[in-house]
Amino acid sequence: PKGLSHLEALASWLQKNSTARWQVQTWVESAGETAAARAEKRRQLLIRFFERKGLNVTAWEWQEGESGGAQLRMTMVTDAP
Repeated sequence: PKGLSHLEALASWLQKNSTARWQVQTWVESAGETAAARAEKRRQLLIRFFERKGLNVTAWEWQEGESGGAQLRMTMVTDAP
């Protein structure tokens, strides 16, 4: 529940900065095929969540983060006009 409230707040902020492009890294808990599959599932869930909030995520760069890194890291690639 706490994570969802953080995502809701992030989506709200992103809606106000919707013209910016983002590099998005999602967490991988360990190396291996199973971990990569879970990371891909998380990425798909995040994409659907943000799309349901009205965000266009097609221009975002999605990457696997480092094992043990931040669960979600977003870096602005270009400034919003």
